[in-house]
Amino acid sequence: MNKKVMRAVMALAILATVGSTSIKADASTYVPNEAYDFFLYQENEVENADYSALFIGNSITWHPVCDYWWGSWGMAASTAENDYVHKVVAGLKETYNTVDYDIISYSVWERKNVRGIALPKIDGILANDYDLVVIQLGENAKSTATFEADYEQLVQYVKAKQPNAKIVLVGDFWVYPGRDAMKINVATRQNCTYIDISDIRTNKKYQSFVGDKVYGDDGKLHKIDFPPVAIHPNDLTYQCITDRILESIK
Repeated sequence: MNKKVMRAVMALAILATVGSTSIKADASTYVPNEAYDFFLYQENEVENADYSALFIGNSITWHPVCDYWWGSWGMAASTAENDYVHKVVAGLKETYNTVDYDIISYSVWERKNVRGIALPKIDGILANDYDLVVIQLGENAKSTATFEADYEQLVQYVKAKQPNAKIVLVGDFWVYPGRDAMKINVATRQNCTYIDISDIRTNKKYQSFVGDKVYGDDGKLHKIDFPPVAIHPNDLTYQCITDRILESIK
């Protein structure tokens, strides 16, 4: 794929998860966008790669460095290599010589009032050709009145832009009545693979905690002290998600 290597941190998206705490970003990587923004972190570019993957998700997929989080990867993973995105890519590299992947941190979509408006914002990324698209979204959607229809619209939108890609939908890590069932319904109707993690999400050993220690982009060890970070998956969960995604695409 012919793509520019870029880091862009665009405001609003993760605020749906953790509130209005300000995001700190280097001036060279902070890019203010239009009214409805999303985070984009393109981490790896390989020309004419053997396999290409796109990951669309919330803070479980990717979160920028800020005043309560220290690493540019899935929140509460101890290192970049231990979040599910990097683990899936590592797994793919066991089969393919070269793997290209992009990450869209897209929790802005989880805000009910901007879902339809947010979709065209990712057209530029969806113009690339991917073999795999993983969608991990929903945990921050508190209103489910239109969630199933909106989620189906998102999946259909991605499928239309990526007709040759395998689409994988990841189930909720945080429990909310009815939301998983809605995602399963959409996966069935749209003929997408669904990754169910309901069997692990209520088990405390799969969740981070206040006092848990993680590394940051600075290479230093940090202690999680912010409860919204502490409710995220730990390395064990990220490994579980990875295993189930890789198994689904064999």
